[in-house]
Amino acid sequence: MERYLNELNESGYSQIAELFDANTIRSVNEKLNEYIRTGYDGIVMETNSNTVRGIHGPHLYDQFFRDLACNKTIIDLCNQYLGDEVYIH
Repeated sequence: MERYLNELNESGYSQIAELFDANTIRSVNEKLNEYIRTGYDGIVMETNSNTVRGIHGPHLYDQFFRDLACNKTIIDLCNQYLGDEVYIH
């Protein structure tokens, strides 16, 4: 965990390659595409474009994203980095 915190401090981001396996990444991509097609609130498109600019609050509408957002490794890393408990807004 210390390595990732150092990367965050030095670069502003960290990659945790072993966090998700290939099947999970595939599932995330599939669920994102499905979520966008469904047209939930919180999907922001670029002006005059079909390009997604942002997706806000998918954890409010979809259990898959709720579970993803509650990943213990991610939460622990965020808590340590921020020095406080995090919450999803």
